[in-house]
Amino acid sequence: MSKDVHNSMTDQTDAQARPADPFEVARQRLFPPLLDTQLALAGDAILGGHMNIAKSLLSQTLQSKPDDPDALNMLAEIARREHRLEEAEELMGRCVQSLDRNPGHALNYAMILKQRGRLQESLDQLDDLLAQEPRNPLFRERKAVVLRKMGRHAEFLRYRRELAEEYPESAQVWFNYARALRGVGSQAQCIAAYRKALELDPFLGAVFTDLADLKTYRFKAEDIEQMERLLLSQRLPAKERADLHSALG
Repeated sequence: MSKDVHNSMTDQTDAQARPADPFEVARQRLFPPLLDTQLALAGDAILGGHMNIAKSLLSQTLQSKPDDPDALNMLAEIARREHRLEEAEELMGRCVQSLDRNPGHALNYAMILKQRGRLQESLDQLDDLLAQEPRNPLFRERKAVVLRKMGRHAEFLRYRRELAEEYPESAQVWFNYARALRGVGSQAQCIAAYRKALELDPFLGAVFTDLADLKTYRFKAEDIEQMERLLLSQRLPAKERADLHSALG
């Protein structure tokens, strides 16, 4: 459910530089900006890591509206981040019973069920969502993840291949597909998919760290030059910076 909190921050520069991530487009449609000021402040507090402030704001909302689905959804997200998954599931169970729930809440519930190891129930939730929106890329990607957890690797790979065919301009889709190919041992196709992802988004440093983990892969001179250029960028997240240093040795 991470990143499914309302008002997720996006990089406007990236949005102008390349086609929008289909997952982010779907996520923003599921979770439009909150009109309630108190709930919007709670969402900002969660994104900023200020959980006690968010809890206080959400408790105030629930005192007057005990079944508010957005408040329950955000409280569940806090519980998930604090590793209280049983409580998160209970809160999301209440959330999806609300008459004002939306499909995004059901998606978050499915992901909590996955984290709790209740994979068939998670899959059932996702199938219900896909019955309503069969082409929704976020629902399909989340179902792929659950299928992989269930050991249904052929179906997992098929979902990610179809997404790559449908969204050929998305670096994230190609990156996900590369990882699926890697998981089934299709190394040549896997490397090609990683390179496609990097072609679409040169700042996707995780490609290089994944390639470094392929013990038979050897970086070319241009790969090393690109990694070194990435390390000079102020846009590179700290984790990817550390991973790139590791990939370079």
